[in-house]
Amino acid sequence: MTEQQPGSATPKNFELLSNDDRKTIIAKLKDVPRDQVEKFIYENKRKEWALSYEGTKWIVREMADKGEAIRTDGHPKVERCMQDPEWMTCTILGKRVKVDREGKCEMVLDTNVGSARSWTKQKIGKDDNAKVIPDDFWFSKVVSKATRNLQQSMIPNDFKKAITVKLLEIKNGKAGTTQPQQQSQQGQRPPQGASAPAGQATQPSKPAGAQGQPPTQQAPANKAAAPANKPAQQQKPAPNPSTATIEAVQQGFRAVFVQFAKTEDKPALQKILKALTGKTAITDLERGLMQELGPLLRRQIKGEVKWNGMALHEMGTGEQLWPKVESQEEPVPEPQQEDAPPPPTDADIPMF
Repeated sequence: MTEQQPGSATPKNFELLSNDDRKTIIAKLKDVPRDQVEKFIYENKRKEWALSYEGTKWIVREMADKGEAIRTDGHPKVERCMQDPEWMTCTILGKRVKVDREGKCEMVLDTNVGSARSWTKQKIGKDDNAKVIPDDFWFSKVVSKATRNLQQSMIPNDFKKAITVKLLEIKNGKAGTTQPQQQSQQGQRPPQGASAPAGQATQPSKPAGAQGQPPTQQAPANKAAAPANKPAQQQKPAPNPSTATIEAVQQGFRAVFVQFAKTEDKPALQKILKALTGKTAITDLERGLMQELGPLLRRQIKGEVKWNGMALHEMGTGEQLWPKVESQEEPVPEPQQEDAPPPPTDADIPMF
């Protein structure tokens, strides 16, 4: 009997990471020393905390241990930037795979493209005294950035945010404050002999013979615990697309654009992007343009919008949706000047 080869069958369990898997991974962060947190996250130029290369690699390893692997697909492609020859660009393909170890098979969940841009030189010093010298490590930097961007694009955003919040709690020495909130949300009672929560401190203990009382007498305890749940729910506001980092917007737009173009050939992608935006690099696009064009590309993928190679049109009415047609205002006619009256003749001039 031959052994089943990987990829020859559909995995029995092909769902994404469960909540229990995520909680298990986040719980492992408690072992991170407080002074080592900044190896996992860093504060970028926009004063926002983001995952570092080391932190991203750690999450990828933990996800792979739970059966959801993120892999690079082939060598990174490094080219000279078309706009500035001193800069280099790097693109790398990747895929997210669900691995079934028991069935010895796997299934590809999705694919994406990671990209980055790096300067081949560096500045030594500050301000006007800075000296520009060649950067001997530009290749490893641009490849690492592209790999990190690829892996981060395939990690769920809410999972990345939860890990970042947990690391910030460790950094600020507040990692242990979340346990009481979890106990109040789950309705757990304190162990026998322990002090009760503040909302239940005034309630006397029930005797053993009172266990037969109807459950309606426990309503005050539930009402007292209800306010404790509301602050925990209000701490998770709905995600706002306008507050997302520009890298996240670029990665999301790139994923939709590649699916819309139905190709991963770089010259073909540049040609289609230029027809849509007039530019050949997604990194040169503005945030508002990507947030406006992205939903139209998704509609075209669903077959709701028609693409003729130059513009996007509404399927039913044929109205051009992109590029936008500027409304031309009708010219306002200039007021016509009345002809000046003829000069008076001698007969019209009074004598006196």
